[in-house]
Amino acid sequence: MIDCVRTRPPKHGWLLLGLPGWPSPAAAMTGSEWRALPTAARSSYVTGVVDNLVDFGASVRSLVPAEKRTASEKMPVSFEECIVRTPRPPSQLVAIVDKYIKDNPAQWHTRMSGLVFEALRCKEPTGAPGVKKGELKGPPGFSASELVQLDRRDG
Repeated sequence: MIDCVRTRPPKHGWLLLGLPGWPSPAAAMTGSEWRALPTAARSSYVTGVVDNLVDFGASVRSLVPAEKRTASEKMPVSFEECIVRTPRPPSQLVAIVDKYIKDNPAQWHTRMSGLVFEALRCKEPTGAPGVKKGELKGPPGFSASELVQLDRRDG
């Protein structure tokens, strides 16, 4: 039988004492920084933000009853509904975001994740011709013919 266990501290355990105990600062990417990225990195970024927002919207939908959702909880749910209703390949999502960024240079200093959200969220139509009341339309800044052209290019 063992009466006691003898343990020895690790040789380099003291190194951990030198690490900071607080999180390091991390800045969000801005529109200007996103514009400087290569195409593959921009596509990966947009895809990651969309995946995150869609997952968050689905989580809110499953956890919070519709009648009890706050405005900030309704936004990701509405984004998720829009993306599900209007599925697009990543290259088209990036083209939509790229156009939104180019059309809004005054927002280049803001967080890129918010710009992706604004570029891709569906807007309620306000008397748009050919759109029924309550029906969602596609992302802002694109005419129906431009979206069809993007669909053909990516199809």
